[in-house]
Amino acid sequence: MKTTVFLFLTVIPLTVLGQNKLTLEDAIQKALGSYESIGIESVKSQSAQLTAENAFDNRLPTLKATARVSKLSEVDPFSIPIPLLGNRVISPSITEAYALKLTATQPLFTGFKLTGIQESAEQLSLASQSDLKAKRAELTVLVVTTYLNTLAAREILSLLKSTEKALTERQKDSEALLKNGLITESDLLKVKVKLTETQANRIQAEHNVKITALNLSQLTGKQVSESTQLISPEPEPALPSSGERPELQAAGFRVLAAESMTNVSRADWYPSLFLQANWDYANPNSRIFPQEAKFKSTWDVNLVMSIDLWTWGTRWRNSEMSELQLQQAKLAKSQIEKVVSLEEQSVLASLDKAKAMTSVSQLQVEQTSKNLSLTENQYRNGLISATDLLDAQTQELSARVQQIQNRLDLITNQWKLKKARGVLP
Repeated sequence: MKTTVFLFLTVIPLTVLGQNKLTLEDAIQKALGSYESIGIESVKSQSAQLTAENAFDNRLPTLKATARVSKLSEVDPFSIPIPLLGNRVISPSITEAYALKLTATQPLFTGFKLTGIQESAEQLSLASQSDLKAKRAELTVLVVTTYLNTLAAREILSLLKSTEKALTERQKDSEALLKNGLITESDLLKVKVKLTETQANRIQAEHNVKITALNLSQLTGKQVSESTQLISPEPEPALPSSGERPELQAAGFRVLAAESMTNVSRADWYPSLFLQANWDYANPNSRIFPQEAKFKSTWDVNLVMSIDLWTWGTRWRNSEMSELQLQQAKLAKSQIEKVVSLEEQSVLASLDKAKAMTSVSQLQVEQTSKNLSLTENQYRNGLISATDLLDAQTQELSARVQQIQNRLDLITNQWKLKKARGVLP
């Protein structure tokens, strides 16, 4: 029984701890699955896909049904006078009419208008899908940055708490040294001032931890509290390979869509040709003479051609506008290419700096830690003043904070390079 209770009390906390753990990959997946901007872009992509499907359907035959019920005024019946027989009614006066009509229409030629609209809609649908990929990549980098900022805030807070604890012990040692006449009152006061300053920094760090946790909670849709365990990721050993940026893909698709729309604008210069078939089931049927108050069916097949003869210059203006839109799409693509190239070069430069700073900060931490240890021994023996000790303490703390920031900057820039090279999923 005691063994069962022990196992129960041991397993439950581990289970809860496992549930409160949030890795960087988990945070990214949760954000991609719940963040509103991704949902908006996904809906836009679905809408563009439906538009493309509608554009294809416009090229297929359509079937339309119409029904009509009419009440007609009284008119004189049509009659013919016949000798010896009087007036013979040929077509009576019918005051009620009913009709059902089915119309099938198949476009045969529209000056490539329907084809151009379909191609443009398909390219815009692909562009919308690329926009969704780009938005996912942006959100991924934002989550990585926020996650690492939260992690850095926690680690810095931990350092400040350790420093505060060390300064509290140092204050006690300084009070003892003052009683023995090894230091002055001024030295003790400097230690107290440094302790108060560290406490203020610790309060600010606690605030930073809360703010960064709130930002991470908003992105992931998961409550990130102090009990939530964040796992520090490791820097990747190699640079990511190069892919194709979704922003460039989207720009290319929009250029193709604009080219298709130039064909659409030229379609107004051509005639349109349609094949149309009708089936009428009416009472009375106007095609049958003499008319009778009976339901009768008739059909007809038509080849219909239409062309705009005069449109007050709208065709010229439509063609010119489509050419301008194509030029705008090409310029936008060229601009994006420059931005993408500049972004990759900038990230590579920041990555090189972060790598160099990470190596330097590691050496700096080792040196300042050793210097602090030596300085503490000298201070206890009354060989140096509190100023020298506190300077060493500040240098050591600053080096550790810089080490944390450099390491996380390195990881952040590696993710930014993935985005810049278009390899994020």
